[in-house]
Amino acid sequence: MKAKICFSILFSWLFIYTSHATNYYINAETGKDSNKGTGAKQAFQTINPVNTIQLKPGDSVLFAAGQQFTGMLSIRDARGSQQQPIVIASYDFKGSKTKPIIDAGKDLNAILIQNSSHIKVQGLELTGKTPYFSQDSIQQSLLRCGVLVEVTKNESYENIQLTDLLVHDVYYHQPGFTRSAAETKSANGTQSYGWGIRFINNTKQGKLSNIKVLRATIQNVSHTGLKATANRNGIINLEIANCKVSNTGGPGMQFSGVTKAHIHHNQIAYSGSTTDSRNWGRGSGLWTWSCADFIIEHNRFENANGPGDSAGVHIDYNCNDIIIQYNLSANNAGGFCEILGNNFNCAYRYNVSINDGHRTKGVNGAFQEGKTFWLSGYVGDQKKNAGPYNSYFYNNTIYVGKHIQPKIAASSSSDGVLIANNIFYFETDPITVAGDQKKKEVDVDGIPNVLFKNNLFLQTGSWPSDFPFKDASPIYGNPRYAKNGGVEIADYTPLNRSLVANKGIEIPIIPNDSIGLKVGLKVNNDILGNPIVGLPDMGAIELKEPSKLQPNVILIVTDDQGYADVGFNGSKDISTPNIDRIAKNGVVFTQGYVSYSVCAPSRAGIMTGRYQDRFGYSRNPLYRPFDEGIGLPLSEQTLPEYLQQVGYNTMGIGKWHLGVHEQFRPWNRGFNQFFGFLGGGHRYFPSEFNIAHPDSAKNEGESYRTKLVRNNQVVEETDYLTDVLSREAVNYIEENKAQPFFLYLAYNAPHTPLQATQKYLDRFPNIQDAKRKTYAAMVSAVDDGVGAVLNKLEELKIAENTIVVFISDNGGPESDNSSNNGVLRAGKGSLFEGGIRVPFAMQWPKAIKPNSKYNKPVISLDIFATIAASIPSAPKTKNPLDGVNLIPYLNSQQSASPHEYLFWRHFDQKNYAVLHQSGMKEMILRDSSFQLYDLQKDIGEEKNIQEQQKQWISIFETQRKKWESQTIAPIFLGLNQEAQYNQLKKGQKNK
Repeated sequence: MKAKICFSILFSWLFIYTSHATNYYINAETGKDSNKGTGAKQAFQTINPVNTIQLKPGDSVLFAAGQQFTGMLSIRDARGSQQQPIVIASYDFKGSKTKPIIDAGKDLNAILIQNSSHIKVQGLELTGKTPYFSQDSIQQSLLRCGVLVEVTKNESYENIQLTDLLVHDVYYHQPGFTRSAAETKSANGTQSYGWGIRFINNTKQGKLSNIKVLRATIQNVSHTGLKATANRNGIINLEIANCKVSNTGGPGMQFSGVTKAHIHHNQIAYSGSTTDSRNWGRGSGLWTWSCADFIIEHNRFENANGPGDSAGVHIDYNCNDIIIQYNLSANNAGGFCEILGNNFNCAYRYNVSINDGHRTKGVNGAFQEGKTFWLSGYVGDQKKNAGPYNSYFYNNTIYVGKHIQPKIAASSSSDGVLIANNIFYFETDPITVAGDQKKKEVDVDGIPNVLFKNNLFLQTGSWPSDFPFKDASPIYGNPRYAKNGGVEIADYTPLNRSLVANKGIEIPIIPNDSIGLKVGLKVNNDILGNPIVGLPDMGAIELKEPSKLQPNVILIVTDDQGYADVGFNGSKDISTPNIDRIAKNGVVFTQGYVSYSVCAPSRAGIMTGRYQDRFGYSRNPLYRPFDEGIGLPLSEQTLPEYLQQVGYNTMGIGKWHLGVHEQFRPWNRGFNQFFGFLGGGHRYFPSEFNIAHPDSAKNEGESYRTKLVRNNQVVEETDYLTDVLSREAVNYIEENKAQPFFLYLAYNAPHTPLQATQKYLDRFPNIQDAKRKTYAAMVSAVDDGVGAVLNKLEELKIAENTIVVFISDNGGPESDNSSNNGVLRAGKGSLFEGGIRVPFAMQWPKAIKPNSKYNKPVISLDIFATIAASIPSAPKTKNPLDGVNLIPYLNSQQSASPHEYLFWRHFDQKNYAVLHQSGMKEMILRDSSFQLYDLQKDIGEEKNIQEQQKQWISIFETQRKKWESQTIAPIFLGLNQEAQYNQLKKGQKNK
């Protein structure tokens, strides 16, 4: 009975309590301040009446959508409840989707919340465009805010939530007011400013707890975008999430005296903006001071500006347990890692830093150096440096481009430092600089309790030699980021799997540190959310384990080999039993084409799976090691770059011919390893390798005599070049048998010069022509190498799931190297069949039936697409491919032709060819004459039938023009324009 009575009383109390909750409406168009405001039809017109109401639990203040209101909404001493918060929001008016706007007008703030609890503000636009400044306040330093939440009493307040607010253009002064350099240099500004959102508790005993700011956008304010300030522990439990802060005159976010905060999934850009002269002009993405127990994660901090500070995130002094993880920090003038004095057990881990610290002291008024890494003991002027203590810095991925001098600094007051598993990719060697918070360091030399080991450096100079500590066990090498200079986390995925995968160490506690990190040293996921399996990888990104179903891939490309110079295409005088094994084990493409009729453009098509004309690689390039304009455009994704994404180890052997400037070299275009030469050809006998380094060759001819390179290191060789390339291929397969691999074996044989050893010459006693005999010997040497590769696959029992492709880069130049294109017309350089139809075979025992022939047109561009499709859960390619996956066609899953049309353009000759799946082929020659051939009946292109089949010309021309509209002119002068190139460079030099 008593329980029933108690329940009845409680229910009655709740009913009465709820019934007193009131909605107050404000409508500038239809309202009147003389109304009661308690209904949409009885709305107030302005904010003023609401400011006189003592709001109760459950009350709401609702602004009409799409309208603008002037003045400050003042909420003082209001206490909602957990179940019935006081809500400030909008209501629908005339179907408007626009947020209501509150302009502070002549007041200091758009919204003031003072000494209040359980308040929710949502869905409003707040501004302070009308300057507040007056002559009466010139001597004061005042705050003007979009939202000011303030505690002025020694009491406890809680549960303030700001959601979906747009705060912008909050200024104190008239436009044209200008800050001095001294003002910008002052610690936090001494004048009046506009701020976005501020939380302030200046009391000694008062508390403000459980604050949330969610999905807010803050932009164009003269000082800080979002700031929370209190005495130590005066603000507790703060969450800032999914906010966008940009173009602030001061920091994006700043926190002082806050304990327990989660700052996550925010975007902060262009802090320290100087686009308005009223701005302070000194930023930082975010910084903490006298704070504790912060997790700062999954944020973007970009483009912080200013003569001092201006890091992505920095930890000012007197903090503890600040964890900075899973963030992207990019192009911040002040730097990436900055930990000041008297900080304890703070960490930067699993972050990506891009070109941070680009500021130079003394330039454009800068009074601090930008620094990639800085341990500063600063705890205030006139005080001796102290700490930081037990700073953890691990598994960060750092990239600094060649246009920036990386700078490193550490105060000798530091005590306890761990630096491990980071990738320091500095394209310019870094230097040590002074910690310039003070003019002079005042503490003793030496930093105790340092654990600095197992970091990956791009090169041996990637850490200053005069720095107080050095890596005890460094790793050197190029991790091969997916896109140097990009601004997305995934751009810094290491493609050099063998260098980074499982190469990290478990993070130990710093010597003499009894705490470590409160959240634990071990993490379960990387910056992208990938699980960390086994030992951690180097840097911030954990590479996914390759699937055991992924096939190995070997792509064998010969140079200038004739269509009829393999057994599977009917060769009578040159025996190629091993090349023929590929055909026997798999398929011969009887109508297999390349996308261009000369070497380099054809290889560009093979490497990208795209018509090279799309990106202007339509000429054989000049050999110019220091011309960064000649090479395969960096916008194009190469096949090895693509395969590295899914865990392949990649190796290039032999001829490159896709750019000799450093940025285009194979080890920078997707290959973990490279062995060979960079130009378009090479001599074969090592005695003729008499130019010491690829950079020493001045032209294509000289490049034929350079020494070979293994990656960027010159190697000495004593054997015949073709045999050397075959040896390297076999060794690579042996060394990488346990992981998915991609081997690009690019022989330069049988390209001129015609050179062969007696061993191979003796195999052809019946060939009397000296040129043909040498050519045959060179092909035979290649065939031996192919045999060695196939034998190694079988020996290791990995042939079943290895794709092997054999193709020539173009048709044979019959008069130059005595090659034989059989019945095909013309040869290399021509768009007749002899220039573009080539020996083409592929085996993959797991998926392709042996002894197969495929008679429909296919093209070298299909290689990339076929390989990509063979990989389970393969990612999308960076660019759309022109090739198609051939496997469904080979297995009769697809009966149609893979391509309705194929296209060719020889830009300098002004020749075109278009092939229809039926076998009809159009040729357009320099003189604009049309020729038409039916390859089904006339493979030798002897009978021009365009007069009899005129209807085909208009069909072809429609398709050709459509295709050509998607192409561009060559992006560099090539071998045939060398005189023009030299004249152009001479003119530029004279200028």
